[in-house]
Amino acid sequence: MTHPLYELFNSFGLLTEAEITLVLSHFKPKSHTPGTILVNFGEINDKLYSIEKGILREFSEQEQDNTITHWLMPENNFEYLVDSFFGAKTL
Repeated sequence: MTHPLYELFNSFGLLTEAEITLVLSHFKPKSHTPGTILVNFGEINDKLYSIEKGILREFSEQEQDNTITHWLMPENNFEYLVDSFFGAKTL
C-alpha cells in the first residue's frame, strides 16, 4: 500500500488491513505551495497533515517584522493542531 499514513496506522498493530484501508479511504491528499498558511490564529484545524516533501513550520507574528518560529517538522512526519480545539465554542 502506498498511502503515506499506512505505515503510521499499521505501526499500532491494532487494525486489520481491511480496517486500515477503510480509514484511509476518508483521507484525501492535497498539495500546497511553499509559503501557504495552513491555519490562521484563532481558526479550528480539522486536518491531519502529512509532510511528504519540504518542512512544515509553526510560527507566530508577535509584532510587525518580528516572527517567532516555534518548531519545524521535517519530511515523513505528521502534524495536526490539537491546540486549535482548546477554547473552541460549539453551536
